[in-house]
Amino acid sequence: MDLTQFTTLNPGLIRAVKLSDKKRKDLAAQAGLHDSVLSMVLRGKRKVRYGDPRMMRLGRLVGLRSRKAVFMESDGSSCKEVRAR
Repeated sequence: MDLTQFTTLNPGLIRAVKLSDKKRKDLAAQAGLHDSVLSMVLRGKRKVRYGDPRMMRLGRLVGLRSRKAVFMESDGSSCKEVRAR
């Protein structure tokens, strides 16, 4: 996928953030985001650039490593990677 294209987050990442023991405000700060931006992105009200390093950091904070685990692909597919507890 082209790194200049906008996309949404993978539902697996959204689920991992919601299930995380960490507060969303703390996750946002550690990823380099304002908590209101994180909220809009999680709700699908704001799209992100494919490969955005802040979203990749967010994914790593909740145990997801690959771009496919963080971003939706242009064909609508997503990776089923889940965080082991």
